[in-house]
Parts: sequence; C-alpha cells; structure tokens
Amino acid sequence: MPLRKNILVFFAVCAASVVIATVSPLTLAQERSTNNPPQFLPLTLQLTIPENAPVYHQVLAVDDDSEDSVNRDSYSIIGGPDQGFFSMTETGLITAAVRPDFEQPQDSNRDNTYTIEIHVTSGTSDRERGTSAEFSLTVTDVPDASPDPVNNLRITRESASCVRFAWDPPTSHGDSPLEGYLYQSFVVAAGGVWLDGLSGVTEDLYAERCGLDAGQTLRINVWAYNGNGDGPETQIYGHSDDCGANRQDNCALTPGSQFNGRINFQPDRDWFAVTLQANTRYQIDVRGWGWPERGGTLDDPRLKVFDSTGGLIDGEEDDDSGAQKNSRLFYTPPSTGTYHLQVTGHGEDSLGTYTVSVIRVPANQKPKIYFGDVSVTAPEGKRLEITLYAGDYDVEDAITRWELHGADAGHFSIDNFGNLELASCLNFEVPQDADANNVYEFEVLVFSGDGERQLSSSVDVAVTVTDAEGEVPGPPVNVRIINEGLNSVRVAWEAPTENEGPEVTGYLREYWQPVNGFTQLGDDRRPVLNAHLRFLVPDTPVNVSVSALNDDGLGCGSPWIQGRTDDCGKGRDACPLDLEETKEARINVKPRWDYDFFQIDLEGGVQYRIDVKGRAPADPGGTLDDPRVLMFDSDLNRITDAADEDSGAGKNARLDFTPDTDGLYYVRVKAKETDDTGTYTVTVSDTTRSTP
Repeated sequence: MPLRKNILVFFAVCAASVVIATVSPLTLAQERSTNNPPQFLPLTLQLTIPENAPVYHQVLAVDDDSEDSVNRDSYSIIGGPDQGFFSMTETGLITAAVRPDFEQPQDSNRDNTYTIEIHVTSGTSDRERGTSAEFSLTVTDVPDASPDPVNNLRITRESASCVRFAWDPPTSHGDSPLEGYLYQSFVVAAGGVWLDGLSGVTEDLYAERCGLDAGQTLRINVWAYNGNGDGPETQIYGHSDDCGANRQDNCALTPGSQFNGRINFQPDRDWFAVTLQANTRYQIDVRGWGWPERGGTLDDPRLKVFDSTGGLIDGEEDDDSGAQKNSRLFYTPPSTGTYHLQVTGHGEDSLGTYTVSVIRVPANQKPKIYFGDVSVTAPEGKRLEITLYAGDYDVEDAITRWELHGADAGHFSIDNFGNLELASCLNFEVPQDADANNVYEFEVLVFSGDGERQLSSSVDVAVTVTDAEGEVPGPPVNVRIINEGLNSVRVAWEAPTENEGPEVTGYLREYWQPVNGFTQLGDDRRPVLNAHLRFLVPDTPVNVSVSALNDDGLGCGSPWIQGRTDDCGKGRDACPLDLEETKEARINVKPRWDYDFFQIDLEGGVQYRIDVKGRAPADPGGTLDDPRVLMFDSDLNRITDAADEDSGAGKNARLDFTPDTDGLYYVRVKAKETDDTGTYTVTVSDTTRSTP
C-alpha cells in the first residue's frame, strides 16, 4: 500500500529532524542506544461510525529511532473483549464481517463500544521492539426509516357503484419489515370538495370502494407502513363507471339519442342496450378526439355490436371508419329486438371521454358538408386556400367529386379533396367579379354515389378581396419539372414578371400527391429558382405550385403543374428484372435527366438479347418514340460497345450482349431525342438456349 508507506516515512523523517535540531550528538547517541519501541498514532486508535455502515479502518504506527522503522506486515490483534468481532490484516487494516446495528449491539457489554488490543513491531534482529495499544469502535444511532411510496397505483376495475384499485410494493420497506398498507378514498364533488372519506388497512395489494353513484369521481391515497411509521402517500383519481361492463349492467340508448361516456382505465368496457327494428338501417357512431366530428377526449375509440344473448355479431365491429380515429358502422338487424353496443379504447393508453349515438339512416342520404355558408376575406395578390370537408352516411356511397358554379366560379378551382383556391391572382384596383365590387360569389357542390344513387349538397361561398397595404410579387412563371427520382422531383421556375413592390427575397413551394392528399410546404428564404422536393411516393403524380415572397408578404401561387416520381431509379436504385420478364416503365422528363436502370443477374459466356420497345408500329411496346439501351457492369461502369438505338423494329432498341463473367449487370434505358418522353417495355432473353 504506497499511501501507508509514505505516511510512515513522513513521520519517521519528521521525528528524526526534531531530534537533530534540539539535542546534542552525545544525547542522540544515548537515545539510540536505548532503542525506543514504535508508537501507534493516537488518531488511528479510535473510530466512530453510524450504525449499518461498513467497518474499514487503517491504523498506523511510527518509530522515532532513525535507524529503525515499523516492520511491514507486523500488525495483529492480540486480545480484547471484542476481538471476535474484528479482523486485522498484517498491514494494519481493521474490518468487520457484519455491519454493526445500534439496536442489536454485539460488543461484550452491549454499550455499542467495541474494544480490542492490537500489536505492532519495529527494527530488525537484536533491535526489534514491539508495542501494544487499545483500539475502540463507537457505533451511533441512526433514526429508523419508514417505507418508500407504493409503486404503480392504478385503477383495475370499475362498475357503476364500485372502484377497485391496486398497487405494487414500495421499492424499499425501510429498516423494519413491511406491516401493511393504509388507504383513503374521497368522493370529489363540484368545485373539488372532498366528501364521504373512507379509510382502511390491508396486507393485500388492492382495495375497493363501493356504495358510489354512477359517474362519481374518486380521489384515492395509498401508503405503506412499518414499525417505524408511515411512508409517503401516493395519489390517483378514479371514477365509478358511467355504464356497466356487461350486458346485465348497462346503459340504455334509443335511436336518435346519444350518451356521453368515459373510458377510465384499461380494460374498461361500456355496454349499452338499444332496441332496433328489423330491416332498418342504423348508423352507430362513437366520437372521441377525431376532428371535425369531435365528441370527447378519447383518442381511439372502438365499437362492437352484440345480439341479445351477448354474442358478437360477425363483422359488426369497427375501429377507425369515422373521422380520423373515430368509430362508425352501419347495421341492419335481421329481426326486431334488443341489441348491445360495446365501447372501448383501442390501446393501453386510450383513455378519455366519448359520445355514442344511434340514428336511423334513410335509404339514401345527401352528402353532408361540415360547414355552413363560407364568407372569407382575401388581400389582393395573395394566395387563398380553403379546405371544405364532406361525408356521406351511406356506407355504400362515397364523395365522388366537387364542382364550382356561379358567375365568379371561373376565378377559383377545387380538387377532389375539397381544396378550394384561386385560379389566378386577384387585383383590388381591377376587380374581375360579376358586380365589379371585389366580392366574388359562387356555389360549391359536392356529389356522392353513382348512377341512381348520386346526390349532391351545396354551400354558398363569398370571397371579398381587400386592398393590400404593400405590393406582394405576382406568381413565378414557367414552373416546370426538370428531374424526377424514385422519391423526389426537382422543380424550376423563373422570377415573377409582375412585382411593383420590394424585390423578391424567397419562394414557397407547395406540393402534394394524391396518395396522401395533404400539402407539404418548402420555404426557401433565398431567391433561388429551383428546389428539390423529397420524401415522395415512387411512381405517383406530384402536384406543385410556387409562390414568391418579398418584404410586403407572400404572393399568390403559380398554377398547379403535375409531374411524376420515377418508376425506376438511377444506379443502385434500379428496378429488379428477371430473365424473360417484360417490364413496363416510363421516361417522364427530358433524357438529360430521366433514365431508368434495371438490374439483372447474367451468366458469363451466354448470349442475351435486350429489347426495348417504344411506339414502333411493327412491334409496339409503349409511346416512347426512340428508346436507347446501354449496359453497365456491377460497379456501374459503362461497358464499351454494349449500346444500341435502332436495331429493333422501327426505332426500337435491340442489343445482343454476351457477358464475360457471371454476376450482376445493369440495363440503362433513356430517350435519344431531347424532348422525347413516354412509356416503353424492356425484356432480356437468353438467345443461346432458345436457339434450336
């Protein structure tokens, strides 16, 4: 132990230095001849620790004779009333096998002071001397600890009159054994007032409060206790069930009515009894958080229909057919009688309030627009977008299209998702509405169903254009798609030709795809004239509009244009291709940017024929006028002399290719002419084995 050695050396040197400075050589010689024994350092002979602490203590001794030092490995216990409690290493480290307990002392006279006699030697040969001393350990009392709070206090069952709650044991039960649990429950009245408090004691990990009215709120406190006292309390709130959890203990519904309920815990289930008429179609809704038909705070309600005996009716359950995650189903009972509805939350964390309703559905209803007449104000020159929402209660019908009618409808456009926007920028100083008063009025119609079932509803829209304080820029011009990838497109444009205000400082790109139906925004505060739109769905149309921005605000957008993400990527994003497989693909933009790669495994020494067919009348495969084919190796290096333009029928491409080795190869297809786009087919066949 280097630390102990250094300390011993320090004391020996200090003692020698004092002797040399204060005595004569004769006296020093006399003292050396007496050969004094080593001495224990007094501060190391006493130790005080709190109960339950480990015993781990180093004692030290020094010898003031300059030619002598304390012998290494010479410490030992030689006696004392409590020597059985301790151990001591030869280097002077005292330890104990157990941690001392103040309430249960193990020293000889039970006063929490442990005493032993220890010994150490110094010097060598005829100069070796030893000394003994008493070492004492004093143990102090530490106040006993009560238990920690209980863990995971939770509601496990609710009925209209009872609430059961449970918990897990505390992480620590303190210094004494755990004896049990205390619990309290209070009914929480209006204003947060606590009423009807009840207390109890249990050794179980659960308790129950009964005698409640339906839908009451309950405050619950639980804490553990031992012989030292009570631990901290843990608190939760519960609710007596507003509807029972089975068909015998349910709530009543009638067609045309609704009930506001709550899912308080999992697995809470609310049951409802409702009388339905045979061969009558009903719509059953459970509305939680879903917008725009919000009915409560329950994030994801789930609905099931049972017959009068409590059996689940096959196919009559729903999770997300309503708005967002709301539940909706349509049911036509085969016979008149009592049926049961069950409402739950979908998922462990799906808790909250909801509204359940049952309505009788007419044979064919009109679609419903979720807004009344719309009146909005739009500053001149700026983008205007309004999203209208509609639905059809008939399960077999769906919204099919939106239309605009009226004298001012031509200034606006609407898509199949109900997104209404300006077709062109409006100018306050030069009104273009029918009455020339900057109020544009028209009618929006929404259609659902097909053929004889087609019905429509309408809403009136009025857009008032106001005079802008500043001058925002006009729309960018010549917006176009210049490159397409599997998951992205690159769009370019030119600066607005109309801008009487401050210079353009940036552009906003808006884009959406029919598969997701929502608009994504890209905001660039630099006056760049192109952008890369990423994270798109492959082989799907993408609609793009661009607006210009200056210090006065954002101008209206350019007319929407449509591009398409690529069906086959470039390089290692290639489409897989099998031998003898015919794959259809498309060149969407100028061949400088769009070329398709296909990867295929080929055998060395075997001749293959690669056919790329476009619009050639004699052997058509698509609409591409003049396709071209090239070959690349597995590292995407172009293979010399492995290319063709017109060896097939008409301007189709045909290439005979024999690879040198087995492996992965890439077929690249592009259009020869600068502006040629269209569809084509590509096929790779084995001509060696297919030749007679």
